[in-house]
Order: sequence, then structure tokens, then C-alpha cells
Amino acid sequence: MCSVPTSSADLPDAVRQRAYGDGPIEYSHTLTGQLGGQLAAGFTLTHLVEAPHHADATARYLPGYFATRAVKPLR
Repeated sequence: MCSVPTSSADLPDAVRQRAYGDGPIEYSHTLTGQLGGQLAAGFTLTHLVEAPHHADATARYLPGYFATRAVKPLR
């Protein structure tokens, strides 16, 4: 278990390869860090979706992934 925020890019190569194979680099943030950071930077949140992490024991109870769409208004 890793603390948040974290990135799979921070793992030693052997550990990352064993855990993720050739998959993409993953970044994890708290919702406060993710959403709050976007809003503090002047972005407007326009969409939010969530999806379960099917391999996780908690998948039946809560989503494991969130994705946002945010735009920075022209000034």
C-alpha cells in the first residue's frame, strides 16, 4: 500500500515491472489535491466520472478511479 499522492514512476524498475508490466504510469492523488488543485489553478470543472477498480477487494463498495474534465476560461 502506498501513501497518496504517489506515482508508479517512483517505484524501482524491477518492482514497477512486476506490478505493472508494460502498462502506463499511474498517478494517484487525494480528491482534495486533484479537484482542489484544478480549481485553485483557475480551471472550471465540467465533468466527473468514476469507475470501479475490478481487481480490488473494495470494488463492490466504492469506485477506484475518478476522471475529471476541466477547462481554463479565457480571460
